Amino acid sequence: TDLTTTTTTAETAITSQPIAFPAPIEPTVRTINYSEEVRSNLSKDVADIWTFEGEAGSLVTIEAWADNPLSGTSKIPFVEQYTDGVLDLALILLAPDGTTIERINDFISLEEEISSNPKIVAARLPMDGTYEIRVKSYLNITAGAYSLKLEQISPFVTGEELEKYVGNYVDGPWQIPVEQYIENGLLYIHFVSLGQEFELIPIEPDIFVTSGESNGFTRFKFDEEGNVNGYEILMPLYHLNNGGRWIEGVAVESFD
Repeated sequence: TDLTTTTTTAETAITSQPIAFPAPIEPTVRTINYSEEVRSNLSKDVADIWTFEGEAGSLVTIEAWADNPLSGTSKIPFVEQYTDGVLDLALILLAPDGTTIERINDFISLEEEISSNPKIVAARLPMDGTYEIRVKSYLNITAGAYSLKLEQISPFVTGEELEKYVGNYVDGPWQIPVEQYIENGLLYIHFVSLGQEFELIPIEPDIFVTSGESNGFTRFKFDEEGNVNGYEILMPLYHLNNGGRWIEGVAVESFD
């Protein structure tokens, strides 16, 4: 028997068979209105898309929660999450031009608790047009029923009231220099040595949320006369599955 011929013939038979891939699942596209709560069932390997009409400068809050969330079940081995019926949600907010405004997986509350139900606490819309909210499972490996809510909100502090938060600060034990300033009526925080800056959106007199792809809380502190003398930033500890920790920033006259 010619083993070379037999092997070649077998390889040819194997490689000549077409590889069948499952047809891609088309995402479901629906609309959602302000102050509306909707329900859906999320499939694996696909995102639900919800659209709404937004105006430039508006602030929105978006929250999603699963009927059977991963929160509280962190002891389930990663592989078994695929079959145990839990749903680890993620939210993505896209502008009309396709750019990402916010991307949230886990949510860290003011009480330093971590939840697998994501929440975009405050996002400022950059332009008029049709926005997309994409609801998906983290890593596209879980499925299940969930609820989604969209709200339009107003900033708690505006105009001249923002002036009290302007100043120089030194952040955390690593002593990062931070500037806070107002531009076009909005308050910004600038981490000088890191070259990063974000809008600070007030949701309470002392609680602000940073804009960007991961909302974070900043809690300001006041002296007896009502002047801002520092703040705390809630730093996520995702890698420890341990919620977050408040890091202190202290007001200073200058960075010298």
